[in-house]
Amino acid sequence: MKKIFTLLFTIGLASVASAQIGIYIEDEATDVSGTIVDLAGGESIHENFDVINEGDAALTLRCTRVKLQTVDGATDYLCWGKDLVSGICYPSSTVGPNDPWTTPDEYVWEPGDDGLLSVYHVANGNVGVAMYRYYIIDNSDNLLDSVDVRFTSTVGIDQTENAEFNSYPNPTSDVFNIQMSNNAQGDNYTVALYNIVGEKVMDVTLTEGTNKLDVSSLVNGVYFYSIYKNQDVIETKKVVVRK
Repeated sequence: MKKIFTLLFTIGLASVASAQIGIYIEDEATDVSGTIVDLAGGESIHENFDVINEGDAALTLRCTRVKLQTVDGATDYLCWGKDLVSGICYPSSTVGPNDPWTTPDEYVWEPGDDGLLSVYHVANGNVGVAMYRYYIIDNSDNLLDSVDVRFTSTVGIDQTENAEFNSYPNPTSDVFNIQMSNNAQGDNYTVALYNIVGEKVMDVTLTEGTNKLDVSSLVNGVYFYSIYKNQDVIETKKVVVRK
């Protein structure tokens, strides 16, 4: 996925209250507040951002998404919270039709706290460029900072049917099974397992039938697994490891 950062002065970023907030691409050290982040991909494109309270006082924060450029037939959604467990993913049916749209849930960031903003663009088979601005706001609706994300979808949705998946048990203690069937087109499917801070802990190629993922060495907790079809995410779900 290609990422480019461009200063926003050329498009007139709305003034913000102060530089209390830092916005960072997950696991990267550069503050991308006030820039354009360029992403390119296929049917589904997303990025995770760390939102950090860099001030000296606690802040109660929400996120507002504003549409700057859209693609007919495409949609978007986002996840927002202090972490993947307590945070909430708002579906495209809730987020997409509205402009602007503000998260109904707010969280308190103490000084130095690090929270999560995950942003998604879904092409629905439509090639083009969409651009959204994500404002971090406080409980008085002050604009604390923002980042623009430009999604370029270069490949439309694969019109073939997806394979079918059944996963069990959940929670699990040692083996997590993902059963794949009806891969009539012979597409390449993989699964990646992530811990709650977004680190990949497992990556497996899926084959027809039952695929056994050995999770016995993982610590107890909540994990997320994403199933990829030809490198595009088709579904993401939660699994609990409990011994």
